[in-house]
Amino acid sequence: MNPKHCISKRAARSVIAEIFEHPPVNSAEFETRLAAIRPRDGRRILMEMLSQLAVEEESFNLFLEVFGHFGIGDERDRLLELLADHQTDPLVRTFSMAVLAQDDPVRLTEEIGHMDPGDLASLADLPLIEILKAIQMDPHAADEIIDLLEGAPEEMQEYLLFQLGRCRRDMGVSAAATYNYALRSESLKPFHRYMIDAIVKEGAEEGIALLEELKEGTEDEASQRYLQGALLRAHTRAIDPHRVEEVPTGVAYIGSCDGQGAFVVLGCFKTPGGTFTTANLCIRVASDLRDGFVIPRQTDQELQLLMKKLRQTTGCDFASLSLADAAEIVDRALNRTAELDLSIPDDAQPAIRLFERLLEADPPVSETRETKMRVTVPRMRQLLKKPVYQNWFFDLGDLLGVGIRPPGSAIKVDQWYEQAAARLDTPPIRSRLRAMTEHMARWHQWRGEDDLAQLCAAATKTIERRFVKSGLVRAMLERTLELGAMIDEEPVQIFGDPQTRQYLKARFFAGVKSPKSKDLSLLDFTEVALHSLDAAFSTLPGERRPRDEEKPLIAFTISEAMWEITNEQEGDVAEHNLKALAQSLTDFCQLDEKECVEIGMFVLQKLGLFIDEVCATCPVACIKYPQRKMTNAFFSTHHPADS
Repeated sequence: MNPKHCISKRAARSVIAEIFEHPPVNSAEFETRLAAIRPRDGRRILMEMLSQLAVEEESFNLFLEVFGHFGIGDERDRLLELLADHQTDPLVRTFSMAVLAQDDPVRLTEEIGHMDPGDLASLADLPLIEILKAIQMDPHAADEIIDLLEGAPEEMQEYLLFQLGRCRRDMGVSAAATYNYALRSESLKPFHRYMIDAIVKEGAEEGIALLEELKEGTEDEASQRYLQGALLRAHTRAIDPHRVEEVPTGVAYIGSCDGQGAFVVLGCFKTPGGTFTTANLCIRVASDLRDGFVIPRQTDQELQLLMKKLRQTTGCDFASLSLADAAEIVDRALNRTAELDLSIPDDAQPAIRLFERLLEADPPVSETRETKMRVTVPRMRQLLKKPVYQNWFFDLGDLLGVGIRPPGSAIKVDQWYEQAAARLDTPPIRSRLRAMTEHMARWHQWRGEDDLAQLCAAATKTIERRFVKSGLVRAMLERTLELGAMIDEEPVQIFGDPQTRQYLKARFFAGVKSPKSKDLSLLDFTEVALHSLDAAFSTLPGERRPRDEEKPLIAFTISEAMWEITNEQEGDVAEHNLKALAQSLTDFCQLDEKECVEIGMFVLQKLGLFIDEVCATCPVACIKYPQRKMTNAFFSTHHPADS
C-alpha cells in the first residue's frame, strides 16, 4: 500500500468504529471502506477495542472479518496472553481464541495444549451461539452450520457438532431448524444420523415434516431406509401416551393500541439457559398481522429496556398475560389476515412459529363483563387524557378518505362535529373503533383496572349502536382539532441517513461490486422516496395503507421510474413511465390504480425537489455523468452532499 494514500490512525479509528456501527453489505464495500487504513494501525485499533471491552457479542463475525483483513501480524503473543489469562473477561478471551484459530488453527492447537480443555470448550461456545441466534431470527441462517462444520479441521468436526447440540438445547432451538440445511449437504453425510436422531428424539411435527421431505428428495436406498425408520420412530414417539409434551414457559405482554388500532404483542419464551427468546409482533385490531421479529438470548434487564423504549417511542404501555392467551390473540390475527387475502410477512414467521407451539390448548381469551356504564363525552375526554390514548384521534387519511374538511366560518364547530361523525360512520372505521375499544377493555382488565375496562366495553356498544352520537367519536374529533391533525404539513426533506442507506444497499444493491453513477442515483432516490411515502400514505385511510415491509419495494420502484423520467427528454415518454409505474405498484400492494398514480405523483414531486435542491450542488454529479464510477461515494455510509 502506498503510504501517501493511507489515512491517519485517528481517522482510521473513526472508519473502523463506523464499520461496526453500519456494517458493509458486501465484500466490495468492505474492502473499499478499509482500503486506506495501514494494516498495523488497523490491528492496534482492534486490539484497543478488545482490551477495552468495546466490542459487542453481536459483532463477533464482523470482528473476525475485519481482523482477517489486516492480518494477525505482531499481535499473536498479545492475543495468546489474553486467552491464557483467567482474570480477563470471557468475551475478550473468546474473541482472542477465534482470531488465533482463524489465522492458524493447527498452530493454535499446539500453543494451547497445556490449557484446561473444559475452560477452552466454554470459550468456544460463542460462535455457535451466534449462529443459533441468527437461526432464531431467520431460519435460512441455518446454512451457516455447513460452513462451520466444513471449515473446521476433520478431527474437530464431531466435537463441534456435539457442542452445537448442547448449545441449541440450552437456547431452545429445535433440531429441525438447526440441521435443516446440514442434512442436505453431501460432505456432512457422516454426521446425518446424529442430526436425524436428535430430530427423532424431539418428536415434533416440524421435525417429522423435514424427515418426510428428506426421504422424498433422496434416491439413495440406504438413506431412504434409514429415514423411513426414523419417521416410524418419530411418529411412535409423537403418539406415545407417556410422552410429556414440553410446553413453552414464560410470560407475555400486550401493548395498548394506537389511534389506528395497532398494538404490539411480546412473547417472552424462557430457555433452559435462563434467558428469553422474545417474539415481537405488530398487529392491527381489526385487520392484519403487520410485521414481527425475534430477539434471542434476551435477559430480563434487556427485556425491560426494550419495553421502556417502546413506551417512549410509541406512547403505548403494557399489560402482562399468559403466553397461551397471547398465542390466541396471534392466532386470531392470523385468521383475519387470511380472511383479508393478505400474506403473512416473511419477517414475522419466526415469531409466529414460537406462538404456534401453544395453540393446541386453544385457551380462552379474557372477556369483559357486561356493563351498564354510561359513555358520556366528559368521561371519554378524561379517558383520552391518559398517556396510552394520546394517539387516539382521526388522522388526515381518515378525514380525507370520507371527504371531511376543516370547519370554516360558514359552519359552527358543533355542527361540524355532527357532520364529521356522520361521514366517519363507515364500515371500516366503525369496525376499527369497535375493535380498538374491545382490545382496550381486555387490556385494562388484564391490568386489574376494572372501571376502565367497563368504560371501554360500554364504548364498544355505543360504537355499534349509535356511532354518530358516541361520546368516544366526539372526544376523538375534539382531539383531532386540538392537535391540528387536519393540517397537511409539508414533510421535511430527509436524506443521507446511514442506517437507511445501508439497509437499502443490502436489500437492492447487495450484488453491486463496481458501482456507477446510476447505482448512486437510484440509492439516493430510493432513500428520499422511502421517507416521502410516510407523508403520501398519511392521506389514505388507515385500512388502506401498505405495510412497512412493502414500503422499500414501492420506494425502489418509484426511484427506477424517476431515473427513466430524468433521462428521457420527451414529455409523452415521461407520461408513459408514470402509467407503467402505477401499474407496477398495483402488482405488489393493496392499492388501486388511481391511488397508485396519486402516490407516485406525490413522491416523484418530492424527488424532483431533491434533484433541484441537493443534486444541483452535489460534488459528484451522478445524474449528469451516468456511467462514471462512484465506488467511494456509493460505498460510503453518508451522502456525498454532506461533505
